Amino acid sequence: NALPVQSNTTRTNQNDTVVEYYMSSDNKTWYRKWASGWKECGVYTTATINPPANGANKEVTPALALPITFSNTQYTIMLQNSWENDFGHRYFWSTDKSAVTVNTIPLVIVACTNATLPNTTKVGCFVYCCGY
Repeated sequence: NALPVQSNTTRTNQNDTVVEYYMSSDNKTWYRKWASGWKECGVYTTATINPPANGANKEVTPALALPITFSNTQYTIMLQNSWENDFGHRYFWSTDKSAVTVNTIPLVIVACTNATLPNTTKVGCFVYCCGY
C-alpha cells in the first residue's frame, strides 16, 4: 500500500493503487480514489441556454455536483467544450474558483460571438477534477 502524501515532501520509487472506483450506467460520471489519498473524477454535463445578445454576456448554470468529496477546495478543475450541435464552438465554459466547494463546481457559459443564434442552444462540457 502507498503511504499518504504529506505536504512539502518528495517521494520516489513509490507505487500507488486505486482503492475505489465508480462508473455511472450512462458512462457520463466516474471517479477513482487512490491509496495515497489522491482523487480524480470526471463528469459530462450539458445545458440548454438562451443565447445572449453579445459576447459580453454569460449564463450561470446550476452548480455541478461532483461524484466525490475532496478534502479542500485546492483541487484542479479542467473544462473542455463539447460540440452538441453546430453552435457549440461559439461558447466556452468557465468556473468561479472562489465559489467552488469540496463537492460542487459553479459553471458559467460565456458566449464568444455576436452572431445570431437559435432561440435555444445546447452546449456540453467534459469536466475533470483531481486533488486530495
